[in-house]
Amino acid sequence: MKLRLESVGGFAGKAGAEVTPFDLDSMEAGAAATLRQKVAAARLDQLPDDLRKGPPDPPYFEYRLHVDNGKSRTLRFHLATVPAPLRELVETLEGFRDRGLAG
Repeated sequence: MKLRLESVGGFAGKAGAEVTPFDLDSMEAGAAATLRQKVAAARLDQLPDDLRKGPPDPPYFEYRLHVDNGKSRTLRFHLATVPAPLRELVETLEGFRDRGLAG
């Protein structure tokens, strides 16, 4: 499974865009298992592709989560408008990115 988290916005706007890939098949086993659990809990297959509610005001971000697990899909959202399990997945991905576990 591969994930790619993109965030655009905040005070830097498009200049502050950040793209972080995650290849669960090449990650440390514990981190990959955590992400697989979070993906399953988020029930991404039951969510619409676009969860945005109009343009966000600074300092808010627009997120794109690309999921490739044999079938590709991209979800677009503002963190404030998503169900808690998807928010938790994003927070976990950002935490892994900040700790250098992405790639």
